[in-house]
Amino acid sequence: MRHLLILFLIGLLIFSCKEKESKVQKANTAKTLVVEKKPKTTVIPDSMQWKYPKPDSYFERYLYYDINRDGFKDSVIVNDADGWKSKYSNHTILAINGKDQKKMQIKYIDHFPLIKHLVKYPLDYESKINYPFLEVMKTGLGTKAQKPDPSLQWIIEGLMSRHNLINHLYFQQVFRFKPRFLKGDFKFPESYYLEIDTDTLEKVAKSMNYPELAMYEPSDYISNNSNQEMGKLLIYRGSSLYSINIEAIKKMDSNYKELKKVTKSKMYQIYTMSHAVAAQKGNAYAYIFVSDYDLNGKNYRRSMPSIKNVDLIKDGYVLITKEDQKSLHNFLVNIETGFCVELTPSRARMNFEVLMNEMDKLAK
Repeated sequence: MRHLLILFLIGLLIFSCKEKESKVQKANTAKTLVVEKKPKTTVIPDSMQWKYPKPDSYFERYLYYDINRDGFKDSVIVNDADGWKSKYSNHTILAINGKDQKKMQIKYIDHFPLIKHLVKYPLDYESKINYPFLEVMKTGLGTKAQKPDPSLQWIIEGLMSRHNLINHLYFQQVFRFKPRFLKGDFKFPESYYLEIDTDTLEKVAKSMNYPELAMYEPSDYISNNSNQEMGKLLIYRGSSLYSINIEAIKKMDSNYKELKKVTKSKMYQIYTMSHAVAAQKGNAYAYIFVSDYDLNGKNYRRSMPSIKNVDLIKDGYVLITKEDQKSLHNFLVNIETGFCVELTPSRARMNFEVLMNEMDKLAK
């Protein structure tokens, strides 16, 4: 009897140990499943960097790894080729599925007078099968931003509020922006691409029609002739506002950045860059003007400064002269309200009290 009791206790102990072991295995299995869960968005591994087949050239680069995790290595090739007489450059991003050799392609043209570019792609690229490839292709456009920086926001608000004036005695067009005075050191904008809401992008896209540049473009660049629905991205060359200017060329320094103080009053200090004007109030800065091909005159090239002159007419009112491909454009800006008018050429040197009064009437 005593032996049976001992055997019973041993058996009970063995059963208990096996049950605990089974629970541990299940717990470990559950942990493993959680860790190995695939992310919702495709992320390029840190070990995968863009490769340059030609060490002395940055026109072509590629990635080569299993993008969609099907066991086959895929390819993404970016080609940034020179264009027609250095007036534009062609850009192609090609993805190749390693399993079935299916190709996806994004193409766009960078016209050197433009500070922003619209990039289109078939909406089918956003399908569940194609999306991992699209996400990696987008990295070939540069850095992604979550929202427009203050300088691009200035352009977008100007484009969306612009109104051309017909036969007006003093002004050719009006637009407005929301002054955003940000405290702290001035932050220079960078170049990036972004996805903004469809309504905003559509309104911006409508202003991006360049018939005078059509001779440099494929016929389907400005308007897609097919009925296929297109996805859209916006590339912004923000670094062009300051990085390419005479001082930078003299210093042979591509990272050269400068805010040039041009005038001041009791309340404001006004600074210029190659293609922008900023105001300082106390320890805060705000953009009050940004050169944009669609909004305020056809820039000749991003590499040639367009801001020719800035005068503080009255505390809160600034006269900005911009030089474009063929002529000069004069803009009167109310720093506090963000209201801006373009003067007719014959009114650029008349009594500014009259102009400011007429401007304030339109702003109401």
